[in-house]
Amino acid sequence: MVERINFIERRPFTINYRIVGLLFTGVLVLQSVVYGYQATRIHWLEEKHAVLTVELSELREQQQKMLAVQAPQPVSNGSEQAQLIKALEASPVWSKLLGRVVQVMPANLWLTKIKTHNKDEKSEANAFLIEGKAREPELVAFFVQRLVQSGFFSHVLLTSSILDKPGVGAVFNFSINADVSPGGSF
Repeated sequence: MVERINFIERRPFTINYRIVGLLFTGVLVLQSVVYGYQATRIHWLEEKHAVLTVELSELREQQQKMLAVQAPQPVSNGSEQAQLIKALEASPVWSKLLGRVVQVMPANLWLTKIKTHNKDEKSEANAFLIEGKAREPELVAFFVQRLVQSGFFSHVLLTSSILDKPGVGAVFNFSINADVSPGGSF
């Protein structure tokens, strides 16, 4: 004979001491695992903190040694260091010089190359080569005029100005040679 199982009918859920004991034991085991994990992690972090504290104190000691100020040694006139200092003091401050070039540049004029070199072998004077592009030839003339007026350059000379791409998108390529003026107020 085949018995039929009715899935709709269920036994009522009853809480007895066995279920309560299992739940209590499960919660207790879970709490113990979490507590053990946290205790292990705290111990590991305390060890890491101790190691980092020792390394930090060593780094601070090294920093103090490195920052200890020693009295500067006097520079003799014939030494290489004195010659280097003299050469650096004689050269212009390039950041101010280039900043001035950017200040006097009109809109729609772009620099493509800036090159500096000694004017000749015997002289310590610096020469400047500036190449760029402009939309209109008047902008190049205005730029040359502003370079002369800046006081940073002398003997400013427009060496070439060529129309490139004639038509709607016309661009003028130009090249300017100039000497860095020793009288410029750096």
